[in-house]
Amino acid sequence: MRGYMFKNSKGALFFVALTLLGVATLVGTEDNEGALLKAAANIEQQRNMMNEDRRVVRGNSAPIGFASSNGQTREFTADEDLIDDATGFDPTPEYEAPLVSAEPQVNLVESSAEIISE
Repeated sequence: MRGYMFKNSKGALFFVALTLLGVATLVGTEDNEGALLKAAANIEQQRNMMNEDRRVVRGNSAPIGFASSNGQTREFTADEDLIDDATGFDPTPEYEAPLVSAEPQVNLVESSAEIISE
């Protein structure tokens, strides 16, 4: 397989043309950016957006120690106020009785087995 393509000059020319087309698509030309440059630019843009978001979050965050900006301390809510009463729709399914009984019905039939000895 390795040497078969290059025994034919048209096959070798097709291989070189296909390779150059692939390189031009990935890397790009003077007129057109390649896929690698577009991906790198996209990653850099996302990194800049993430850094801007971090600056906004850090600027709006409360000071350490649960103190608000006006100096008043914050108090925690009691656990009883945080627990939901769970009123409303009951999600447990309603089961109907099964069509067959849970206990299998076994009918024993007596059979006569004869042991024949010779």
